[in-house]
Amino acid sequence: TDKENEKKDSYYYHNGVMAWDLIDEILDYHEGNLTNREAGILYNIMKYLLRFPYKGQRESDLKKAKTYIDQLIGDYFDEID
Repeated sequence: TDKENEKKDSYYYHNGVMAWDLIDEILDYHEGNLTNREAGILYNIMKYLLRFPYKGQRESDLKKAKTYIDQLIGDYFDEID
């Protein structure tokens, strides 16, 4: 089907796994231990790390992931201070 072909051509689909499904499983694992903001940041970190080898924008995707990691670190340490 068209939807299956779209998945197979996507930089979010590899080795029979859709990135969104993997990310959802990881967020479910952390359910109740993350704020909505933390979950959103973690989602974006994983999205960029999972796609960086495939999209053709390695440096850009890694920098985006780092930006979100820095936000998470900043939120945590600002909260403690």
